[in-house]
Amino acid sequence: MLPSSYQMLDPTGTAGRKSRKAATCGPAPRVQNVGLLDASCQCRGLIRWSLELLHTTTHLPWFWTICGGTLAWRVLLLPLTVRAMRNAARMVRHGPALQQASEEFKAAVAATSDPAARAAAMGKMMGVYAGAGANPRTMMLAPIVQLPVVLGLCIGIKGMCEHPVAQLAASGVDLASIPALSSFSAVLPNLSDLTMLTSAADPYLLLPLLSVALMNAQMRLAVRETDPAKPAAPHFFNALRVIAPFGAICMTWLPVGVMVSMLTTVVSTLATSAVMQLPRVRGAFGIPALGPDAPRLPKLMESRKMLGEYLREGRAKAIEEAMRREAEKEGKGKGGKL
Repeated sequence: MLPSSYQMLDPTGTAGRKSRKAATCGPAPRVQNVGLLDASCQCRGLIRWSLELLHTTTHLPWFWTICGGTLAWRVLLLPLTVRAMRNAARMVRHGPALQQASEEFKAAVAATSDPAARAAAMGKMMGVYAGAGANPRTMMLAPIVQLPVVLGLCIGIKGMCEHPVAQLAASGVDLASIPALSSFSAVLPNLSDLTMLTSAADPYLLLPLLSVALMNAQMRLAVRETDPAKPAAPHFFNALRVIAPFGAICMTWLPVGVMVSMLTTVVSTLATSAVMQLPRVRGAFGIPALGPDAPRLPKLMESRKMLGEYLREGRAKAIEEAMRREAEKEGKGKGGKL
């Protein structure tokens, strides 16, 4: 059961048409509490609370409230992002020494079951990591903290649009009302109602396609942060590029409000990646500069070729292993007869 403070849209659409007309022809609707402060104590509830707090204190239209709220959460996570980038860059720079320490630790663990010996091997490996200024736990911390925020933004805003919160039907932004864009009104997405599905508000899929294009641009920057000693890593980004168009189709099922938040996230991530690759910025944050051998995004045909080689090598290894086991089985059989 919804809180009494939620304002439901008129199912006939009359109220929605009136609110959109008011958004384009008159002043924005009066800012008021929409009952989200006590909606939930989970992450999505905090997201909704932060959006309502921003909306009621700044009197921004809901379109800009979602943009500003999404950016605020991204800025809040920026120190953790910088720390993870610094740690990853140091691990790339000291990759051979760290890899050797990790292999020595695995060999020590496999050679003995003595807890003291294993603890000593662990201490030796962590000493190598500490000398490099890297911490493998930091690599795990960033996605663990960021994932609930990303999902909270998506689920929280989606819930607000689907309840729906009546004020979201008048976003305060209408692209068709901009004189320079008025001649493209039949093609432009309808951003005046954030509760509409993207498939209805954007029949030409401009918002999902823009999101995919920006993701591709961001991946071209992100691949430069990978380890040059791992040539397979850049090809993983090409796999994401292949999957991305299917994601654009799934985006059409989301409300426009969620698409606005997603686009804001992608743009902010792209801008962060571009700025953090500048030598002066990296130096200011103590992040090692990218070397001249920093990986580049390979062509799709190169990734296809590598995938074929990987599958052939895997098949050859599987056949070799099967033949070895068969030979061992036959050897044991002959030994038993003797």
